[in-house]
Amino acid sequence: MCSSDLAPALRLTVDTAAPIAVADLGWTTDTGSSSTDLITSTNVPVFTGTAEPGSTVELVEKIVIADPWGGSGSENFVVIGTATADGSGNFSVSPGSALSDGEHGLGVRVIDVAGNVGSPTAPALNLTVDTAAPIAVADLGWTTDTGSSSTDLITSTNVPVF
Repeated sequence: MCSSDLAPALRLTVDTAAPIAVADLGWTTDTGSSSTDLITSTNVPVFTGTAEPGSTVELVEKIVIADPWGGSGSENFVVIGTATADGSGNFSVSPGSALSDGEHGLGVRVIDVAGNVGSPTAPALNLTVDTAAPIAVADLGWTTDTGSSSTDLITSTNVPVF
């Protein structure tokens, strides 16, 4: 065998370390009256953050399975959306389908390009989705009518009580 028949050297990188958890998970689609109460009417929220460049970011929902015999039960995480972090590590991820009304324990789990799986953030956000319109008051009445008729909506009281 001639030395010219040898294959070129192969550079191999071994990565067995789990990726670092996302520390800066935020969301950009809060529609509530407060930006800090974690209540929104958006049922497909968008979450952003940074992870290892090129890694897969999974949006997970924490599901608690009750123990029918009175024990503490168990926690599972269900993947509800995925995204890929760009070359700078930035990602944007949202659920693949609309979230139901109610509370959702959401977090992210990172899988690096070598296939190492990080632990999910447990949960990073306890988000409440509320898409229902407020209930209208059907029978608004008032108790301080001083006029001669209780149906003409005329009163001399300048601070009516409803």
